[in-house]
Amino acid sequence: MHLRGERDLRGTLQLVAITVFGAAFGAGLPLTFVDHVAEANVALCIAFAIIGGVAAASGRILTWNRDGGRYAVVEVRAWLRARRIPDDVPEAVWRPRLEARASRARRNRVTLVTGALSIAVTTGHLFGDPSSLGRILFATCLVVWSLVVVDIVHENVRSLPVMRELLGTGVDRTRV
Repeated sequence: MHLRGERDLRGTLQLVAITVFGAAFGAGLPLTFVDHVAEANVALCIAFAIIGGVAAASGRILTWNRDGGRYAVVEVRAWLRARRIPDDVPEAVWRPRLEARASRARRNRVTLVTGALSIAVTTGHLFGDPSSLGRILFATCLVVWSLVVVDIVHENVRSLPVMRELLGTGVDRTRV
C-alpha cells in the first residue's frame, strides 16, 4: 500500500463531511434557543457554524494523529480487510495499532448512544422548528448522525472479530 503523498479520497470526504456536519450543528445550535430567525440571529448562526466546522475538522485530524496519522489508519483498515498482517510489518508496529483500534471500537458504544440521542433530539427539532433554515440544518444533522451510527455499527460488526483474531491468537502470516 503506497498512500503517502497520494490523495486519500475517503479521508478527504470524511474531513469534508465532518466539517459540514460541525457547521450545520453549530448553525442550528442557536436556533434551538430562539423561536424565529431574525437578522441578528443569522450572524450568530454564521459564527456558530464557523466554530462548529473548525472544531469538528480539528477533532477528526486530532483523532487521525492520535492513531498514527491518516496513513496508519488506512494501513490498519487494509490489514483488517485482508485479515492478515503483511510480513514486512514488525509486531512493535502492528500490535499497538490494532490494540488502539480495538480499544476505540469498544469505546464507540458511547458514540452510538450519543448518536441515537442526537437523532431523537434532532428529529424533534426538525418537526418543531417553523423556519426553513432550521429544517435544513436539523435535517443535515439528522442525516449525518444517522450515517455516523450506521458506519460505527458496520465497522464494529465487521472489524472487531478480525481484530480479536489477529490480537488474540497471534498472526497467521500464511493466511491469504
